[in-house]
Amino acid sequence: MLPGWELTLCLLVSLGFHFRSFYEVYKVSREHEEELDQEFELEMDTLFEGLKKDPTDFEWNFWMEWGKRRLVWLFIGHMAVSQLATLLTKKHRPWIVMVYGMWACWCVLGAPGVVMVLLHSTIAFCVAQFRSVLLSWLCSLLLLSTLRLQSVEEVKRRWYKTENEYYLLQFTLTVRCLYYTSFSLELCRQPPSAQPTPSAQGASYSYPWLLTYVFYYPVFHNGPILNFPEFFRQMQQPELNSLQHILCIVAKGLGRLLCWWWLAELMVHLMYMHALYSSAPLLESVSCWTLGGLALAQVLFFYVKYLVLFGVPALLMRLDGLTPPPLPRCVSTMFSFTGMWRSVSWFAYVFGVCLMGLAGFEEFGYCSSPSLKHAACNVAVWVLAESPGFFMHSLVEFQLALWAVPLYFLHYLIKLQAGFFNGRTGECWQRGSSQGWEVAFPMVGPGVIWEHVTDIWWEACMVPLPLSCDHLH
Repeated sequence: MLPGWELTLCLLVSLGFHFRSFYEVYKVSREHEEELDQEFELEMDTLFEGLKKDPTDFEWNFWMEWGKRRLVWLFIGHMAVSQLATLLTKKHRPWIVMVYGMWACWCVLGAPGVVMVLLHSTIAFCVAQFRSVLLSWLCSLLLLSTLRLQSVEEVKRRWYKTENEYYLLQFTLTVRCLYYTSFSLELCRQPPSAQPTPSAQGASYSYPWLLTYVFYYPVFHNGPILNFPEFFRQMQQPELNSLQHILCIVAKGLGRLLCWWWLAELMVHLMYMHALYSSAPLLESVSCWTLGGLALAQVLFFYVKYLVLFGVPALLMRLDGLTPPPLPRCVSTMFSFTGMWRSVSWFAYVFGVCLMGLAGFEEFGYCSSPSLKHAACNVAVWVLAESPGFFMHSLVEFQLALWAVPLYFLHYLIKLQAGFFNGRTGECWQRGSSQGWEVAFPMVGPGVIWEHVTDIWWEACMVPLPLSCDHLH
């Protein structure tokens, strides 16, 4: 632990660096306001009178528009229904919440949206009855691939009047895929039985519970992600809160959300960071301080944005007696990429840290938990969703194959070696082969499919980069 004076000095230096960087971005934004207004049509609103708003961050504007239109009211409705169900009929609360989630989905996405979610979930559930991880992964990836079929896209576009409604359906189906995939993979690990009784971990892998898990509305459109065993356990035994404690949770949660929302809006009114980032001529002319400030502002705005986008579902989950995933830490307090990914995207952290476990190194104590392995497999989808720029080229399939196939053979050899010394070579030959594919396939499949699925998002919000990058050298 550093002495107090040294900590104070580091804090002052850090604050000075932040303020200087932000001031440079603010100054450039004011100097080129007319130029940016002509190119990107800056918006005027009444929140900060006299200041124009940078409208080029698609994700923030998309969710704020939907929040003002319907989502806020549907979230309030969920809170009221869930609390009443807890007071009046606690035993049937999961089914009441499920029915409300279906109704809310119908209000936003219409009957076609409800049918699509039901269809995908039902297909995944039926395939999971074979208790094959490989088949479940193939099913999920095939369902994901349908989101980018041109004929299917044209049909879905005809269901809605605006592009925003179509994109909301696409985002919802993508996030729901993570949920029914989680359920399917957990079901595949359970022994076959005639009745869908609760497992040793206490989870009931029945179709009604799948629908309850998939249609839980606070996390329906945008997450965050809670795996099925944790969801089942917490829904069965929620934390009981008094009325005074509930009001305290609501007051604190709303106060924090309003502060973070106000700060995010202030950032896009004072600093036109997204518009500046989209203008190659301005990037060539600004100073190094401004470029550093742009990068810092982008990262911190991303952090504040997700405090709001994940904070709303987290508040509703707490009111339901569930424990939400922790919100991300401020990236300015991070000193390593490992710490940043562990906080901002836990799945990405597990993916990097537990890679050895996925490759079959559980013998050495890495990633021995099945649920942790499952989470690390899911990150093959999640990382690609968050970092599509890394996988935008046609060589992605080949690169992922070069990475995953050696993992399969390494896992296979470890199992075979263990069987040789234990006198069970034949048994380990079969087990190593099947388990090796369970390791390798989740690494290749999501990358191959998700390369196309991420186009859904990035068609609308990907910043157009200049064709020439000579100015960066």
